[in-house]
Amino acid sequence: MPYKTKKVGSKYCVYKKDGGKKVGCTKGTQEAKKKYLAALHVNESFKFFFESKDADIEDLKKMIKNPDPSKVKEYGDTKYVDMLKKKLARLEEDEQSKIRKGGAGKAFYTGTRVEKNKKKEESKKQARGKVKEEDAQDEVIYINDEDLIYPYSNYGYRYKGYQLEVQKETEPGERDFYFFDIYDEKGNKLKTPNNLKLISNYGELNEQDFKSYIDSLSNNEDAEDRCKRKADSVYGKKTSAYKSGAIVRCRDGKIWKKK
Repeated sequence: MPYKTKKVGSKYCVYKKDGGKKVGCTKGTQEAKKKYLAALHVNESFKFFFESKDADIEDLKKMIKNPDPSKVKEYGDTKYVDMLKKKLARLEEDEQSKIRKGGAGKAFYTGTRVEKNKKKEESKKQARGKVKEEDAQDEVIYINDEDLIYPYSNYGYRYKGYQLEVQKETEPGERDFYFFDIYDEKGNKLKTPNNLKLISNYGELNEQDFKSYIDSLSNNEDAEDRCKRKADSVYGKKTSAYKSGAIVRCRDGKIWKKK
């Protein structure tokens, strides 16, 4: 571990071994010192997840295959390895998204990883096949296990065919952290606003905000479909500048207003 500690008054202070820069201080007990160092160690271990665009997936796989015994003991049972697997899955999914968009990260997906991606798509198809008629109604339905699209989600909610799935991560000595993704009727993950907070710090769904957000998506889609159908009926199926302009004005509510 690249840190050293020193007792300063009634506290333990932590310094970097290289250069001696002070990192911070904690309570003057051995237990507090161990927890502080453990948190720093975890931060270093996963630093590349948040700061490096060229994170090496293979390093994380090695950590899963040969986990640090002290971390396994600290987390208890299989929680440490489970957390590593969740982080790996999230990172691989991010890289796969880059590939679909023609971005970086294509070198990571060769050989057996292609097979893994095929299996993931199969699991998505199976989950979508379980959608029931009642899901189209104006009720939020709790889902878990086999109904989840993302294999490492813990639980989720479905409304009007859209699916919000929650992943839970637990850090030792800290509170639980919750992340969520939203998928459309076809199982595609949506890009949501950064300030959209639908899950509380305790993992509870803000049902009203969730329904309002999905309703806004549905209304936008309805408007787009209606305006396109109207433009097709007026200008025909062939694309033209007049037709495109009319669709834009319709979606802005300037023409062909819905009665």
